[in-house]
This record gives sequence, C-alpha cells and structure tokens, in this order.
Amino acid sequence: MILKTLYYYNILSIKDSNLNNIEGISITTVSDNFVKIIIDILSKQKPSIYNINKLNRNEKELYNILLLISSIHKNIKIYDNKKNRTNQ
Repeated sequence: MILKTLYYYNILSIKDSNLNNIEGISITTVSDNFVKIIIDILSKQKPSIYNINKLNRNEKELYNILLLISSIHKNIKIYDNKKNRTNQ
C-alpha cells in the first residue's frame, strides 16, 4: 500500500514487493472516511463501526477485500454490505 498517495490524495494503490499492481485491485479514489479507517488500522486501533457504516457499498467491499488479503480479518470483524435491521 502506498501510504503517501492514500493519505494526501485519497488514492488507494496496492502494490506487491516488486511494486506491481495486485491483480483484481485497481488504483481507486476513496473517501476521507476510508482513509481514516485504514490509518486507524495501521496505528493499531480498531476502526469504529460508525465509520465503517459510513462507507459506501464499493468502499465497504474494498475494505473487506483488504482485510482478507492482509489476514487482518482474524483481528478485525468483516462487515457485510447490508445495513443492520431491527425486528419490530
């Protein structure tokens, strides 16, 4: 992950050790909220559910893919793209 472009330009760019793009993950513009979540994770803080719920569908899917690829899903819960419903 190229943190400089993520933090300053809100562009998510995932590279392998040879600086090649990871197959299936294109360079993507993301929201400030997405950047905050990633920075929180890198700072060893769990992202808040409130911030995760503010992600749009595409960002939430990208977030879940990143958790799986990095194996962080073992420590941080993956959220589905559906909003929680309460039974009435």
